[in-house]
Amino acid sequence: MHFPDLFLPGFLDVMVLSCILAFFLNYSIFLNTTLNSALTQTICGNLKDLFTIGIGWAVFGGLPFDIFNVLGQFLRFFGSGLYAYFKLKGR
Repeated sequence: MHFPDLFLPGFLDVMVLSCILAFFLNYSIFLNTTLNSALTQTICGNLKDLFTIGIGWAVFGGLPFDIFNVLGQFLRFFGSGLYAYFKLKGR
């Protein structure tokens, strides 16, 4: 409540639009999980993360290109894929 721009119209517009986008994102995830399997949701999530990171690096620059950044992202995708594989196999 101590944020000085809390009641400015621009801030309120962005906040409301952000809430609307969050609602539709959660609804689309719920709908995707309901209509598809959990494995499909996992693969779609990994692909979304891959494209988000790639587009973020290409468009916004983001983190500097460093071997540790690339290895960290590769390890994250490898771990997600390994988790999905073992989840599919039932271990």
